[in-house]
Amino acid sequence: MNPHTFDILEYEKIIQLLASYASSGLGAYRAQQIHPLTDIQRIERLIAETTELKSLLSPNLTMPIGGLHDLFPLFNKLEQDEGILLTEEIMLFRETFRAFRNIKGFLEDSDASYLHLHRWAHSIRIYPDIEGKIDRTFGESGAMKNSASPELKSIRTTSNLQAADRDSW
Repeated sequence: MNPHTFDILEYEKIIQLLASYASSGLGAYRAQQIHPLTDIQRIERLIAETTELKSLLSPNLTMPIGGLHDLFPLFNKLEQDEGILLTEEIMLFRETFRAFRNIKGFLEDSDASYLHLHRWAHSIRIYPDIEGKIDRTFGESGAMKNSASPELKSIRTTSNLQAADRDSW
């Protein structure tokens, strides 16, 4: 399409309206990157995907996206040599990785006739090793566990014993 057509259709306004419905920064970013398609096969595939998802989620099913966070700001932070994440930021990774796992399971458990959604499910990466490390290091509240490292356990045990000795006097 030529620029005049975009102006007549007020394409920018449509894109901004679409982006305003996004539930995450990533969704808004992706909405702003949308351009008209001309490849009929791709258009048909995208319509089929949308139709499957609409069918799966209506009338009473919802996709379990709770805990899904926009991690791009954290990746940017790590790329800018600010390689230390705060506990709260690590918890965002934990919640997002759990959400990935839940969404993947939800789509895999759907009716086998949802071919596109099953393809989506297979493309969703899960990170059990990272999840496990976070779970071994932090409790649900974000407090660091004694089991985070042998050194930490030793320090805390020694500190607790010393405090108990002081309290017994």
